[in-house]
Amino acid sequence: MKVYFSFPGDKPDPGDWIGYFPVGTDSYMEWYWVKDLGGGCSATFTARGAGNYEFRYLLKGGYDQVTARAGFRIVQ
Repeated sequence: MKVYFSFPGDKPDPGDWIGYFPVGTDSYMEWYWVKDLGGGCSATFTARGAGNYEFRYLLKGGYDQVTARAGFRIVQ
């Protein structure tokens, strides 16, 4: 799965990251530091089993400053 996003401001903070989470949990399935994505605004994630998930853009290496969420559902 490929997700496209934008970061706040003109460049990401070195600690900003994007993750793939089951809805309602803080346990990520997969994640990337935004700074390691080559300056682009996309990341590719591996689809997991059926369920409700979301992508989250988190600030400064933390879990509590979510600046954006995008939910989706995988059905099998």
